[in-house]
Amino acid sequence: MAQRRIAVVGAGISGLSTALALVDTSDHEIVVLEASSRIGGRIDASSFAGVDCLDTGADAFLARVPEALELTERVGLGSTLVSPEPVGAAVWNNGLHDIPDGLLLGLPGRAWPLATSGLLSWKGKLRAAVEPLLPRTPTADDSIGAFVRARFGDEVHERLVDALVGSIYATDTDNFSLAEVPQIRAIAEDNRSMLLAARRQRRSTAETESAATSPIFAAPRGGIGSLIDATARAITDAGGEIRTAKPVSEVSRNDEGGRWLVDGREFDAVIFAGPAKATGSLLTEATPEAADLLGEAETADVILVTLHISADQWPDRLHGLSGYLVPKPAQHRSVPRSGRIGGPPQGARSCAFPSVEMACRYSISPTQKCSTPYSQISALTSG
Repeated sequence: MAQRRIAVVGAGISGLSTALALVDTSDHEIVVLEASSRIGGRIDASSFAGVDCLDTGADAFLARVPEALELTERVGLGSTLVSPEPVGAAVWNNGLHDIPDGLLLGLPGRAWPLATSGLLSWKGKLRAAVEPLLPRTPTADDSIGAFVRARFGDEVHERLVDALVGSIYATDTDNFSLAEVPQIRAIAEDNRSMLLAARRQRRSTAETESAATSPIFAAPRGGIGSLIDATARAITDAGGEIRTAKPVSEVSRNDEGGRWLVDGREFDAVIFAGPAKATGSLLTEATPEAADLLGEAETADVILVTLHISADQWPDRLHGLSGYLVPKPAQHRSVPRSGRIGGPPQGARSCAFPSVEMACRYSISPTQKCSTPYSQISALTSG
C-alpha cells in the first residue's frame, strides 16, 4: 500500500494520542497541526505556592480505563504512576455528609448505608427504598437524570448521581445521554431494579481482589502535563511531525483526486481533534451536515480556583477527606457576605483537597455567577 498523508488537527491529548496510534500502526506520514504556540489543549501546568509543576487543567485520569494506562506505558511513564490515598469523600448539603458506602457511580447498591446517611431526608430515603418494587423503566428518553429520578427519586439523583457523574463529566445529567456512561447504561438496559443490579455488580467486583483494591484515579508523578510532553516525543521519535502556531482556516475536498485540502496542502485523510464548534466552522463547505451537527453540540467550560492553605490552618474535621461534591441545587445558593460562611461559593461543582499543604481546589461552572469574593473563599473550608 502506498504511503498516505494524514493530518490531525489539534494537539490536545485526543489529537496526540490519535497521532501516536497512527504512527505506531502504519507507515503513513502523520502531521499534527496545532493553532496555538503550545501543545496540550486544555491540559496545562504552572508553578504555584512553591510547587514547580501544578496541573491547571485535568490532574488525573480514570485508572480503570485501559486506554489511558496503555498510553502511559507506551510513552514510558507507566512506572511513574501515582494515585490519591484511598480516603473518603463527602457531599455538601447544608453541611458535609460522608458519601454512603455501596455506591456505583452514585447508584445505591446497599440499602443500610443509604438509610443511615444524613445526606438524604426521610422522604428521600423512603422514595429510594421502593426502587426494587418498581416495574422496569424504559430508556428511550436516553437521559441519566430522567432515568434515575424515575427509579430512585429526586434526592438520590441530585445529591448522589448528578453530583458524582456531573462532576466527572462537567455536565448536567438531566441532559446527558446514558450512552456516555456505559456502566449505568448497561445496568439500566439489562435489569429491572438498579439497586439490586448495582449490589450484584459490587459483590462480583469485590470477589476480584485486584479490581477491588485497584485505584480509581492515576497520574504520572510529574503531572498530567508530563503525559502530553512524553506523547509528543513518542510521535516525533516514530517519524511523525507536530507543527504548532499553525491555525487551520480552510478545509475542502479536491474534486479531482478525492483528497483533502487543508489550507491548500493535500492530505489523504484529515482527523479533527479540536472543539466541536471550531471544527464545525471548518467543515461548512466540505461537509455541511457534519458542520451543522458539530455546531449544535453542547460543551461545558470549567474554572479552577486553587488555594494554598498551610497545614496549621487546616481544620481537623477535614482530615481524611479527599474533597466534596456540590449537588446542583446547592450550586445556585449564594453565600452570605457577613457572619459565618456556611457553604461553597455559588456555582462551585466540587472542591478537591490534593494535599494538606495545597489543600483547596474549587471547580466552578462559568455559567453560574460566583458572587463570593475570592478573599472569602479560603474561609469556606474552615467556616
